[in-house]
Amino acid sequence: SQVRTLRCWQAIDDGHCIACAAASAAVADVDRKPTEKIVAGISRCIAVTVRACHNLVSWRKCRRIGWAGQCARADRVNSGARWQDFQLFCPACRTLLAKRHETLGCSGCHRQYPVLFGIPDLRLGPDRYLSLEDERAKAAKLQLFGQSSSFDELLNYYSSITDDVAPVLATTFTAAIHASPARAVQLLARLDQPSEDSVLVDLGCGAGGTLMEAAKCFPKCVGVDIGLRWLVIAQKSFAEARLPVALVCADVETIPFADGSFSHVLAENLLDHVHAPLTTTARATALV
Repeated sequence: SQVRTLRCWQAIDDGHCIACAAASAAVADVDRKPTEKIVAGISRCIAVTVRACHNLVSWRKCRRIGWAGQCARADRVNSGARWQDFQLFCPACRTLLAKRHETLGCSGCHRQYPVLFGIPDLRLGPDRYLSLEDERAKAAKLQLFGQSSSFDELLNYYSSITDDVAPVLATTFTAAIHASPARAVQLLARLDQPSEDSVLVDLGCGAGGTLMEAAKCFPKCVGVDIGLRWLVIAQKSFAEARLPVALVCADVETIPFADGSFSHVLAENLLDHVHAPLTTTARATALV
């Protein structure tokens, strides 16, 4: 992973990466250590791309993750993806998981991972906001409410049971979720054209707005997020739109997929939410 990351830094410095060409200024300081240069380059990339994909690639894979080409939406049929279609690996020991009814079992470290609401929960720990138990309980409330409500009603319900979000911010968050598919159009236009066997993964997919748009041109789409509550909301959105999108609850720093599982990787506003940006960069790079 260190080699891939350093190649990515070299590509930035040489101006090969289209999205990060402007980042060369951020890494040009020779007094910095190589690792510091990489972080600086990634930070500049975040600013340059303005909420587009962060640089999660080695330069040889740059086009597949994101910065050139047009997404040919015409005549593209979403054949659908299921998480069962993929090999999933234990995030703790990287042993291939075995499907057992409503759980996924690891023969290496003997961990058991639940499948909740049709979504595999492959987290080793919680996000920064809720414990695993509290988060799963909140996701269960959302899933139950969503059975007899619309996507919009589910979003409003989420705000009503989230005490630490002020009403004015809740309104802003809701508006941002609704606007996400429209914002995704320009982001997806930077990707290479999908083929009939292309598989896209959105790391940190949240409520699934980007995937809603991606499913119009990619035959298979997968969403990954550490927040099960957000995946339940995304699941409702996809159900209303009748879009078969696979969802997996996991930490991107211990992503449970095999290397080379995907043809395209998206990661919007991700690196500022992870503990180890370089580890995340290396793992995401390996996915294509």
